[in-house]
Amino acid sequence: MPGMKLYPKPLMVLKSINWLMAAFVLFATLPACNGTVASTYAEREAIVVIEPTDNPVKIVDAQEAKSLLAKNPEIIILDVRTPQEFAGGHLQKAVLIDFTAPDFVEKVNGLDPDKSYFIYCAVGGRSKKATGFMQKKGFKLLYNANQGFSALKEAGIPNE
Repeated sequence: MPGMKLYPKPLMVLKSINWLMAAFVLFATLPACNGTVASTYAEREAIVVIEPTDNPVKIVDAQEAKSLLAKNPEIIILDVRTPQEFAGGHLQKAVLIDFTAPDFVEKVNGLDPDKSYFIYCAVGGRSKKATGFMQKKGFKLLYNANQGFSALKEAGIPNE
């Protein structure tokens, strides 16, 4: 037939094998995407928070945070901003663990996953990512401030 290219059978079989090999390589590498813990800033940036029904992450606004911290003085407060931001003001008793620092993972690994943590940043983006990372590491109870330091300060949460 004119315009139609006919392939000998061995060549068609070879093309099929190439497609099968390509599909195998693609699907064989997909599970590796879920099995590793982010260790670099770029990897932490790409974390997607998975929200199971027994989600250990509770999202709180500034007013809820004020009540929560007043009623639960044992909660550890984590500030995931930079040292410069922290120096400009922070919540009382806050522990600085800079989300963008190379030692972020090491510092998180040094925390007790069975304790409760309240995590905040400047506007809520880094705290959400840090909370998602901690959730993946198996932390049991995390409170993520969906509003930043300014809103927490305005709500009347003690700061220094």
